[in-house]
Amino acid sequence: MIPEFVGRFPILVPFHSLDEKLLVRILTEPKNAIVHQYQVLFGMDKVDLTFSPDALTAISQLAMERKTGARGLRSIMENLLLETMFEIPGSDIVSVHVTEQCVRNKSCPVYIRGKPIDMESQQSTQHQQPASHQQQHSHIELRAEAK
Repeated sequence: MIPEFVGRFPILVPFHSLDEKLLVRILTEPKNAIVHQYQVLFGMDKVDLTFSPDALTAISQLAMERKTGARGLRSIMENLLLETMFEIPGSDIVSVHVTEQCVRNKSCPVYIRGKPIDMESQQSTQHQQPASHQQQHSHIELRAEAK
């Protein structure tokens, strides 16, 4: 480093270089880990997001190849899941599994599909409920608020 730059810091701390195992730990272990953040984001659409151990290793290898370290992990994840995040809302996808081949751009994430969501039929069913059911539902809500 430049001596003039280093001289401005009263305390010097040695840094250890990050290896692939540490990058995988950064992806998965902290309370606000990147993988967990994406799992919560996908969970908002009721979609389960999983990664194979080889996929996590491939993500960390990609960060090492790009020499971006831990800072590059988020952009790699964003690029990896961007298309999937656009496909999920309103679809029948219930689970997404990311593999090593997906990280290496050799395949797409594995989608597990469930029962198709029909938004129009759900809305019309809600409007056609009998009045007694709607009153009972309102009564339950009032009792819950009274507590």
